[in-house]
Amino acid sequence: MILVVASSPLELSGVESLSPPLKDNFKALTVGVGKINATLNTLQAIHRYSPSLVVAVGSCGAIREELEIGDFIFPNRVVQWDIDLERFGWSRGALPSASGEIEGVLELPPLSVDYSSYQGRGVKHSLTLGSGDRFLLRPEREEMGWLIDELDLWAVDMESYGVVKASREMGIEVMVGRFVSDDARGRRPKNFQKMIKEASSDLFTLIAQSIMEREKSPIIL
Repeated sequence: MILVVASSPLELSGVESLSPPLKDNFKALTVGVGKINATLNTLQAIHRYSPSLVVAVGSCGAIREELEIGDFIFPNRVVQWDIDLERFGWSRGALPSASGEIEGVLELPPLSVDYSSYQGRGVKHSLTLGSGDRFLLRPEREEMGWLIDELDLWAVDMESYGVVKASREMGIEVMVGRFVSDDARGRRPKNFQKMIKEASSDLFTLIAQSIMEREKSPIIL
């Protein structure tokens, strides 16, 4: 079973676009907003459902102008952009774990289907996504040049790091797929809910195709 998590039900609505045989392999679950909610609720869901794979989906805000509203990103790195312990000699995003080891960027496997576009949307792979418990407005992003210069971020969200961390701690494979809801200039679609629903549908289909390709499943969409 594949556990798919997001901060809101609307971001998970795309599961309904899958055909019944494939849809039955997915468990869509809302984990709430923020890293702590995402971590705790993902851990509880892993204990309850014992998934073979966890997928974090939902919206994200672009940091780079190359990303347009509606584009998909599949990061291979996630980091906590709001962690700053530089005064202790650690780089941004890094902090000591319970074992005393310094943790920073978490690595993710690549998407098995390497699209450059999908249903008219741009698709970006192999990039860094930053998670933080704060919604960044355009003026704030522009003042934080280190988001790109030091952390090499392409986009930000509020949950993915927590989902990845929880899954890793439980030994479960994890991936992240996000769609851009706010571009680097701070623009958003006029009909925000419509955009989220349509993006979620396309994202679920693309993720399902990627999983099928990886597992060579006979299930057809």
